[in-house]
Amino acid sequence: HSCPPSSWTTDQPAAVAIEQSPEWAGLQWRVDGESTPEEASDRPPANASKGQLARNMASSYVSLFVGIVLSLFFTRVVLRHLGASTYGLWIVLFAMVGYLGLLDVGVGTAVVQRIARLMGEHDDAGVADLMRTAWWFFATSGVVAVLVTVVVAPFIGSILHLGTLSPTAAAITLVLLGAMTAVLFLQSVPNAVLFGSGRADRSAQVGLLTLILTQGAQIVVVVAGGGLVGLAVVAVVGAAIGLGVGASLIH
Repeated sequence: HSCPPSSWTTDQPAAVAIEQSPEWAGLQWRVDGESTPEEASDRPPANASKGQLARNMASSYVSLFVGIVLSLFFTRVVLRHLGASTYGLWIVLFAMVGYLGLLDVGVGTAVVQRIARLMGEHDDAGVADLMRTAWWFFATSGVVAVLVTVVVAPFIGSILHLGTLSPTAAAITLVLLGAMTAVLFLQSVPNAVLFGSGRADRSAQVGLLTLILTQGAQIVVVVAGGGLVGLAVVAVVGAAIGLGVGASLIH
């Protein structure tokens, strides 16, 4: 057990000065996994209480569970009345327009994060300006989505092996699903505001209501002989209802 070097004792004032410096304090906060006081004061307050977070989580799980049950029932009814080939074409067309979601390019997530910060700072003007920008962006994305389906629709018979299925019905269905995608793009704005304000439960409730109405109406249309086009029309109307309800909540 040798004694420490003499420099350790002679440099004690410098060591004390280092430990008392703001930089050292910030380092200690980071080592402990916490924010520095300056960072904590710069962070906006949370937009949701613990109780609200619990409601958000519960609403999301309820919506997920009900959606799974409805989808299973919907699939069984559609298969029985349309047949495997027509239902398979519906799934393929739905998957094709699903790629149009890439037109979001991550803006939806960025808007949620920015909305949350602006609302935490009570910057109503900033929220309004961001919402206007988001409306324009997603409206443009929706127009592009519809144009893509309009361009692809005439060639759907060449792209897919339709067999005895009608190429005209497939083309019309594709364009209608493109219109549905455009409406869903617009719906990203009220969803972002609800999520950013800590009311994800409202967003989940709107989604669940839209799903119940849409799939219920689609089952009626299929049983009545509406076919693929009827399914697509109901999908567009359901998306429009969701957009209207969501927009009314944020206003």
